[in-house]
Amino acid sequence: MNDFVGKAHLERISGQIRDYLRRWVGDDLFRRLLKNTSQLLGGSIAKSALGFGAVLLAARGLGPEKYGILVLIQAYVTIIDKLVNFQSWQALIKYGADALEKDDPTSFKRLIKFGTFLDAGSAVLGTLVTIAVGWILGVWGVQSMQFTWLMMGYSGVVLSNLIGTPKAILRLFDRFDVAAIQQIVAGVLRLGGVVGAFIMDAPLWGYLLAWLVGEVAGHLLLLGLGWRELRVRGYLGIFSASVQGITKTYSGLWNFVWTTNLNGSVRMTSRRMDTVIIGGVLGPAAVGLYEIAKKFATILNRLSNPLYQAIYPELAKLWSAQDREAFVRLIFQLGAMAGAGALLVWIGALVFGTSLLNWTVGAEYVGAYSVLVWYMLAVAVEVAAFPLQPAMLAMGHPRKTFVVHVVTTVLYFGALGGLLYIYELPGAGMAYLVYYLAWTSIMAGLEYMILSSGSEKVENSEVESATGTP
Repeated sequence: MNDFVGKAHLERISGQIRDYLRRWVGDDLFRRLLKNTSQLLGGSIAKSALGFGAVLLAARGLGPEKYGILVLIQAYVTIIDKLVNFQSWQALIKYGADALEKDDPTSFKRLIKFGTFLDAGSAVLGTLVTIAVGWILGVWGVQSMQFTWLMMGYSGVVLSNLIGTPKAILRLFDRFDVAAIQQIVAGVLRLGGVVGAFIMDAPLWGYLLAWLVGEVAGHLLLLGLGWRELRVRGYLGIFSASVQGITKTYSGLWNFVWTTNLNGSVRMTSRRMDTVIIGGVLGPAAVGLYEIAKKFATILNRLSNPLYQAIYPELAKLWSAQDREAFVRLIFQLGAMAGAGALLVWIGALVFGTSLLNWTVGAEYVGAYSVLVWYMLAVAVEVAAFPLQPAMLAMGHPRKTFVVHVVTTVLYFGALGGLLYIYELPGAGMAYLVYYLAWTSIMAGLEYMILSSGSEKVENSEVESATGTP
């Protein structure tokens, strides 16, 4: 009798699970999201494979120390770019989704013009700042003059970074297939340049030039594809649209732009400043090992990055339509799916990491295993929690996200300093795990509070306090 009851109970539970999975997979929104994600993921995997090939060749061709110098140049330039770049695509998706939902082409064109001017201004400013910082590093003796000239030359990446607006255009119109093509083309160009540098046994500047050409070409291609999509959709005469009074029409626009810029800057600081700190504490060779560990670990990001790009426009549309149930369900669905995949990859790295390093980049880089395991575990937590960031932005709370990033970044650098002192290079991976455990806990708690306590009231009061609205 007990066996019969137990069997019936198990059959009932399994039936409930099957029904739940059937509803989950049968959800139209979920299917569309998976389609967009698969297109982005295909491009991201191809780009990742091409980029990883370039990294492996550069690491083998240059050795840990020179490869560490190349990484430091890229880190300085990337940090400056992210500090100055206004991340216009996030604001354009937030407010552009509203304009498209209301079928208001005039407002949409005004937003596109606003974003284009923002991209151009930040690109020029970022280039000037990069050149100035490079010169100061050389004059003050922080880096060699060769480092300075290479960094100043690599500033072309910043000048061509006009991709915020076209990125928003393609995502708002679900043209994730086009974005995937752009990623592949940029990756092919970069890898081709690195292969040439490797065959010719080129010096450091040859490898850096290969990265420069790939990045600039990718930026320009995305710019052209975005504007082509606008013409196809019938949005002509963008520059004849007036942006006068646009911040009155969208009272929270500047607040959103500034906050997402600061938020992105803080996030990038946590991801790139660590390289600069490790270089100062342990030297360029340690940077080379650390960067290889990061490159392997960010394979996991290839799971979450396409999902992030696909989920944010959908969350913005759901929030605009006030469909809270679908909003929350989408967060849980994508987080669970990405987290499960990330955990499997981490287990594989734990078991086969040493052999993988030895086979790919050589015995010189086997010392990266100890930091790889910790860093990849941290990225697994990041991947599982990836929906929290776009959800907060879609709800119109960029300032809360910024505050969380500031607090957790301060915690991260404190942990990084202490753990580097105690454990040396492996401590860097441990510190990153501390960072993402703290970030995930705080973000999840905040979003639960917002959704439970009447988010419309919270959103409106936040915008009013930021814009001075009485």
